[in-house]
Amino acid sequence: MNSADRTFCISGSISDGTTVAITFVLTEDCCNWEINSCPSDETDTYFQSLVGPGVSLQGVDDPGVCPRDCVSDYNPDVMNAGNAFSTNGLPVPACLPAGTYVLTVYSYSSYDPATCTRINPGPFTVCINCNGGGTVGADELPTGFALAQNAPNPFNPSTEIRFSLPEAGTASLRVHDIAGREVATLVNGMTERGEHVVSFDASRLSTGVYFYALEAAGQTMTRKMVLAK
Repeated sequence: MNSADRTFCISGSISDGTTVAITFVLTEDCCNWEINSCPSDETDTYFQSLVGPGVSLQGVDDPGVCPRDCVSDYNPDVMNAGNAFSTNGLPVPACLPAGTYVLTVYSYSSYDPATCTRINPGPFTVCINCNGGGTVGADELPTGFALAQNAPNPFNPSTEIRFSLPEAGTASLRVHDIAGREVATLVNGMTERGEHVVSFDASRLSTGVYFYALEAAGQTMTRKMVLAK
């Protein structure tokens, strides 16, 4: 699906107090992005999470962007670069990278728009809007020191690790087993400012828990990952 300069929507039904996982694919970067459930304006939804390549976000409940006639205090949800929380330590991206995403939607309640009486289950429509394609420009690169959770996790046999640096300099990204032994060096040397993605192939390693640590500019950050063969 060509995701640049277009909108596509996904519809279904959802019961009160439950979640539905919506999977969609972006075949290229989606810039100036927005995800909303405004077309189903009488279903009060909340975007619990959006997970994709290096992306892990949580929505802002009841942002008030899409009005609701039957119950004005509660609204459909809207998520974009200015209206989301990052849950992996990286900045909220201005562009969603191409790849497969899972959006988890929670429903509080639904009303019949004609009579404003409760219905259960109720309809939902989620729309993904891309207002531009292409890769992230230099001015949009992250400016903080951050190490994201690898994805997928658990993994077999390979996974991706994203990290960002506030400035160019010497950096290292190493993997250790649970006993503290170094099993892989993924980055070691001069590294440019901004966001980076490295692949880790654990084909020769055994099932278990591993730790990966980023060191740069006197800072260290460590995360855990699980190899499940």
